[in-house]
Amino acid sequence: MRIQVAAAYTDAYQNVIVQPVWDTQQFGSVTTIPTQIPYFTQTNQTVYGVSKTLVDTNMPNQGFFPAPDTYFLTGLMFDLVGRFPLNAGYNLTDISDMQRVLETGYLTVTIGTGQTKLVEGHCKLFPSGLGLQGMVTTGGATASNVSYIVGNGIRDIQNAFGLTGDFAEKINPNEKFAGNISWPSGVPVLSNSFSGRIYMRGLWGQSVR
Repeated sequence: MRIQVAAAYTDAYQNVIVQPVWDTQQFGSVTTIPTQIPYFTQTNQTVYGVSKTLVDTNMPNQGFFPAPDTYFLTGLMFDLVGRFPLNAGYNLTDISDMQRVLETGYLTVTIGTGQTKLVEGHCKLFPSGLGLQGMVTTGGATASNVSYIVGNGIRDIQNAFGLTGDFAEKINPNEKFAGNISWPSGVPVLSNSFSGRIYMRGLWGQSVR
């Protein structure tokens, strides 16, 4: 679908596609985990000890869509990244760590220069129906293989936090938005470093000339 954008960009058209947007941030281990973990606003950082690639984020800019692009946000997913193949030192090796993040982590999504809250809640309120599903036959509860099949919610691509009904939040060109995970009851103690990824689901109006 193509639409012509507002008068400020009368010479530009948008190709509106169904396209998720994602960003990844690392959770440190033991007491090194940050008290605030920002998403979408620091897309040029490193994660897993290496610079971010398209695997980690597809944000074109830090915290906004460049004009004349717009985004119509329809839902959110929070996914815990179990294993990273390029750096074996960053793996989710204990399912208790996953539970600590989902139960004590508090996700807030804001929009606009005034950081108006769009939605907030425990990380487990934003399920992610992504990843492998099955069982393992070797190892125990802390075996690294467990991280392949344990996730935040039932494995179904439709399993996500959705905005009510047909409602979508429009993110205008150059409008600031951000995600943030904090720990209101105190920073948890984790056994290993791993990462969390936030997916924004929606329609991306990209410029076409």
